[in-house]
Amino acid sequence: MCGIIGCCSNHNVLHNTINGLKKLEYRGYDSCGITFLLNKEFHTFKSIKRIEDLSKNINIDGGLAIAHTRWATHGKVSLDNAHPIYSSDKKYIIVHNGIIENYLKIKDTYLKEYIFYTETDTEVIINLIDYLNKKCTMLESIKRLYEILEGTYACLIIDKNEDKIYFIKNKSPLILGFSNELIITSDILALPKNTKKYYRLKDGDYGYITKDTYSLFNINDQNHFLFLDYYPLNYDISLKGFKHYMEKEIYEIPDLLHNYINKKYENRIINTLKNSNKIYLVASGTSFNAASLGALFFSQISKKESYAFISSEFQIDNTYDDKAIFVVISQSGETADLIKAISKIKKKNYEVIAICNVENSTIKEMSDYFININAGVEIAVASTKSYTLSSLVMYQLANIIVDNDYKEKLTDIVDNISSIFDVKDKIKKIASYISNKEHLYYLGKGIDYLLCNEASLKLKEISYIHSESFPSGELKHGSIALISSSSIVIGIITDPSNANLIRNSLEEVKSRGAKTYVISLESLSLDSDSIIIKDFDKYLSFIPISIIIQLLAYFTALNLGNDIDKPRNLAKSVTVE
Repeated sequence: MCGIIGCCSNHNVLHNTINGLKKLEYRGYDSCGITFLLNKEFHTFKSIKRIEDLSKNINIDGGLAIAHTRWATHGKVSLDNAHPIYSSDKKYIIVHNGIIENYLKIKDTYLKEYIFYTETDTEVIINLIDYLNKKCTMLESIKRLYEILEGTYACLIIDKNEDKIYFIKNKSPLILGFSNELIITSDILALPKNTKKYYRLKDGDYGYITKDTYSLFNINDQNHFLFLDYYPLNYDISLKGFKHYMEKEIYEIPDLLHNYINKKYENRIINTLKNSNKIYLVASGTSFNAASLGALFFSQISKKESYAFISSEFQIDNTYDDKAIFVVISQSGETADLIKAISKIKKKNYEVIAICNVENSTIKEMSDYFININAGVEIAVASTKSYTLSSLVMYQLANIIVDNDYKEKLTDIVDNISSIFDVKDKIKKIASYISNKEHLYYLGKGIDYLLCNEASLKLKEISYIHSESFPSGELKHGSIALISSSSIVIGIITDPSNANLIRNSLEEVKSRGAKTYVISLESLSLDSDSIIIKDFDKYLSFIPISIIIQLLAYFTALNLGNDIDKPRNLAKSVTVE
């Protein structure tokens, strides 16, 4: 959600910033902009279209530049509100990721004499810099922001009289990359290919970069950071012949599963889970749907009392067991709602296990234990392989802490999972029928209902079809009022204990004219079912089902001509609350 990049160089400034912005498109945005500083003059270009449109209008290069992709929070989508944002006297300019919670109070306290030209909270930051810089140095002004700003922020700031890009970070990602030039950005994917190493800034870090060097400080330690904890840059974002990243990432799942057959987990994580009385799982979006599966695994397999919470709704109080453990799940490691939830958990001195796809992330730094799902780079906004692998991690942990031998079951599914793509034509056939519909409903019970939740989310994310998921037993308690002859209902049946109950509910909607499709395991199937797959253990059936529901969403969106990897209004990494 939003992206920033800054570059100081004698050459390739335009190339590095525009290419960086294009790599940030997956995060979601509705406007973009770039500012160059040349001969102590700002040159700014903005667009409320795609980055490709922005780049066509740029006719300069060199010096230093800051650029931004904006996902609107404060203020409508417009050229005025697009970043970079000027101070009122046009001496300073800024790009900003995050949200300033007390921006109105700052305006009233410090900036009554300032004229504002945008509706953004960001304009408050840059005018505050102007206000502070009248009384102290630029670096001291940047430092003072920590005392005044409340909220999340990663900022790049330029004073037109200095050939420097100043930066500051608090609860929003910011990375310093070292290649032939210095790059600072919110995402390692935006770094140039020739980048050899990078440093992930910590909360409280601030400083500046120039064409030749950098200065880095921390609010809690005023010593120069002479030795940084670098990481090598190693990623591959090529499409490898696929039309979209989402399709490529779905097809990567079978190979990734092989890494999990003999996956080892730290003994201290296993012992912590074994010794806990209750397990609370916290996550957002698709990761919450994985957390819901995790809560079921821990409850039914490990016999541990377990609950899943949506991170944006999470509140911690005194009712949590003293020996509880919290498990947080995030694809990006930078989810703002989850970071806020972890802060609440840590204040109560509970331990946190993080399950994440990003090794060097804010959520890892905040947690006591970390499990990297190693799904590789995920570019498509709609999460696919991260959902499947996060769920698998929790399935394994649930078995390991009670010493269950699950490897034969897992090996069976891993050895046969590629065959799931054999039903692709059947999935395409369903997609072709539902593509012109406005409403669709998924129906399931128990673990199948949890799978329906993710199926429904995935469909609405990229097809924009209104989709809901219903527990089959609750259908008659209100939801069945929505069913008519124009309704589409998809049932998922993988659990023998609930198969007949789901069938009964499907008959209820059919009797009211609904068109139904059924995805089932072979032993639970009827000849009329739409997609029938090989029998697997009911707790592992989420693996083939997840691929089917992801492909169904993909082919539906493809039929509709949607921007599959960058669906409207959505962001890959939701870094604002």
